[in-house]
Amino acid sequence: MIKNSFHDFIVFDIFANIQQVISRRMMGGWCIYVQSIPVSIIVDDNWYIKTKDDTLIQELVSHGSQKFEYTRKNGKIITMAYWVIPEDLLDQREYLETIIERVLDENIV
Repeated sequence: MIKNSFHDFIVFDIFANIQQVISRRMMGGWCIYVQSIPVSIIVDDNWYIKTKDDTLIQELVSHGSQKFEYTRKNGKIITMAYWVIPEDLLDQREYLETIIERVLDENIV
């Protein structure tokens, strides 16, 4: 399986302390699962986390985050509950670990 350094950074560095993490190819990118539950995606070297937590969303939006969307062949725009982690946050390791904890608390029962 061909992976890139950004994928490896997210999966093997950022998620390093999380148990049962796997990544699988999807839609030209990667889906990251924890305990078989999708919690994150990587598309076009952008890392998105799955959240519906209004407080976390507002924090991310204040840094320029946008919701993941794509266009179907029929022209319909589809949005999903994934929010991009802005580039300026990628070097803030402790904050990213806090975000991951919040995402896991929300998505893993």
